[in-house]
Amino acid sequence: MKKATLGRGLDALIPKENPFLKGSKNKTDGYVYAKITDIRPNPNQPRRDFADESLVELALSIKEKGVLQPLVVKPVVEPDEERAMGGGGARYEIIAGERRWRAAQRAGVAKVPIVVKEILDGEVLELALIENLQREDLNPMEEAMAYQQLIEGFGLTHDEASRRIGKHRSTITNQLRLLKLPDEARRALINEEITAGHARAMLSLDSHEKINEALEIIRKRGLSVRETESLVRKMSRIKRGQTNDPQEDRLIKRIVDDLKKSLSTQVKILNKNGKGRIEIEFYSEDELERLCGVLLGNL
Repeated sequence: MKKATLGRGLDALIPKENPFLKGSKNKTDGYVYAKITDIRPNPNQPRRDFADESLVELALSIKEKGVLQPLVVKPVVEPDEERAMGGGGARYEIIAGERRWRAAQRAGVAKVPIVVKEILDGEVLELALIENLQREDLNPMEEAMAYQQLIEGFGLTHDEASRRIGKHRSTITNQLRLLKLPDEARRALINEEITAGHARAMLSLDSHEKINEALEIIRKRGLSVRETESLVRKMSRIKRGQTNDPQEDRLIKRIVDDLKKSLSTQVKILNKNGKGRIEIEFYSEDELERLCGVLLGNL
């Protein structure tokens, strides 16, 4: 069974009977219609990126079917000076539904359904974050930053955030790891050059320099997530002085054994990322002359 996904939930914000709507001529199933010009976005909206293509699609849907889910708003308290001057600013501020509001504007809709709530500013931010975290079109970095803002802004543990959002703790923890990426990798993730799977694989590397190096290889070769995981394992082994992969290890061992038999002395091959050197041991000048003779004779 699917887990409930919105902490307090939008259902809690859209009651059957809303005390703010009693006596309203536009009252319909607990909400009213308000002029779209009477509504303003939350200036502290945690989400900054509203994909243009997605808004166009939603605007087309709104033109055909209208706004199906009401916006959740709070009353705007005008400053005393503005009220004294007869200021005519927005009457409502969006708690949840800014994407619908933006798309409705594009669709040329004059009025949208709203539910009015009396709510504190801190709760507005929390609910806006939770609503955004339930969206399926957030990019991984937006999601990670929203988790961080929710946890740090409200002093939550990962377990508490999990209960409020309705997502597993491990999901939140893994997503927060993406914030450890260097700037270039973050941009690549936001621009969809790589996926969260690529990013998590690169986080196994121990420095931003190594991550950026891996990122360039991924871009040039168009590596899949599985291929990226293999690349990261190779880069980690190289740091420890090991060869690139088990197949190459076997090749190097066979060459070393052949050289030992041919030269009758100890041989080492030091290999790093396809480069290195061969060390041949000798114990006297006569031994050196013999080895040179064997090597030059083979050449």
